[in-house]
Amino acid sequence: MSRYYKIISVVCIFTLASIVIWVKRTESVAQKLVCTDIVSGCGNDLFKLKFLNSPQVMKPIRLQLETANARQVYVSFAMERMEMGLNRYHLLKQADSDLWFAEVTLPVCVQGRSDWVVELEIKTQLETMHYQIPFKVDAKN
Repeated sequence: MSRYYKIISVVCIFTLASIVIWVKRTESVAQKLVCTDIVSGCGNDLFKLKFLNSPQVMKPIRLQLETANARQVYVSFAMERMEMGLNRYHLLKQADSDLWFAEVTLPVCVQGRSDWVVELEIKTQLETMHYQIPFKVDAKN
């Protein structure tokens, strides 16, 4: 019976180690980008994200992403050191193009802060990429 437990223990350790290695391989650290004007657009060599209208809290914002080879795209909004609740949006691909769209709404910050971060997730066939793009909402809006 003790040999049976040794075999089960080895199998369990091997399985757990495999899961940890797989999770570490598929885990993607968010790349932080600098954005001076989210309405004009921000991005890198792989994508360009822009708001089609000026962002305002609790008002609809049209979002456009241009990227090739994406299978799924998601965005959410966050702030440094503040939980903003569930606000994950799935962008929809425009047929026969590299354009993705969504209508999103910024949640309300009870502290009145305006320093937002777009958390962008782009899934391709081979990988999932994460980006963080900071932007500010004009206090007058």
